[in-house]
Amino acid sequence: MIAYVYVVDTPFFAKTADNGKGSLFDLPAGLYDIRVWHPRMKNSSEITAKQMRIQKNEEVDYKIELKPEWRLHRPPASGAGKY
Repeated sequence: MIAYVYVVDTPFFAKTADNGKGSLFDLPAGLYDIRVWHPRMKNSSEITAKQMRIQKNEEVDYKIELKPEWRLHRPPASGAGKY
């Protein structure tokens, strides 16, 4: 088992869905420091840091390159999911 904890000092953050997309809703228009992080990013999250003026209902796209996954995928053990 593996877990990642990313601590932010803002109420505005998103965790991506399986499709890689994350959303922030009801974000007030204004100037924001935006950063993207993923545990397998090829580059540092400093590379993704941008200061942007966001308008209401605006979409912002980020594309990041990931390192290959190194973990072996194992089939679930029989009876998996039962505690």
